[in-house]
Amino acid sequence: VQGNGGLGRHRVEASLKQSLRMAATQGAFAADHDVAAHANLLRCYALGRWHQFVKSGFRDDPLAQWPQQWPLLAQ
Repeated sequence: VQGNGGLGRHRVEASLKQSLRMAATQGAFAADHDVAAHANLLRCYALGRWHQFVKSGFRDDPLAQWPQQWPLLAQ
């Protein structure tokens, strides 16, 4: 990802935006929901969790507290 100027990050975020737009068309979000901001938040969350996992020497569970955190991210 780093060698290609972050292209992988942009692809992930674009895929998230597309999925969120589809969810919005199906009534999962309000009409004025900011899918770009939501996609960016989800991408940053995932990258942060991966970073913590690597920095811990692969000891910290990247899914720790996921059941509590997902409802906050899904709003």
